Amino acid sequence: MSLIGNISGDDKYPAVKFSNVGDAVAGVIVATEDYQEKEFGDDPKKGVRKGDPKFFESGDPIMGVRITLETNPGDASSRVNLYAQGARMLKAIAKAVKATGAADLELGGELAVTHTGRDGNAKAYESAYARPDAA
Repeated sequence: MSLIGNISGDDKYPAVKFSNVGDAVAGVIVATEDYQEKEFGDDPKKGVRKGDPKFFESGDPIMGVRITLETNPGDASSRVNLYAQGARMLKAIAKAVKATGAADLELGGELAVTHTGRDGNAKAYESAYARPDAA
């Protein structure tokens, strides 16, 4: 796992970046927030520019979840933001959450995400989740 600077000015913690296969992050969930994903680059054919909000063809916004993790529980200086976006990461997290019987991520739960490889240009992920009462 590597850390990059804040994605936007209102984020207090560095963002997790999965640069290499095997990069991973794990920690206790201290906050979650839905956000609208942004375009990664310019696409003149679609009329979008890097940083524009992303939309499905239907016009519905493409949403992600910002998950703030404390990688060293009890140490606020160890907090990082995990931007759960894209179908592959979201599905990996949802599968791990569902396996515990939880309906959604829970504050105090433990989450781990690992970049496991690539399928073409897309990154693949695995995730593990433990509910707060089981952590």
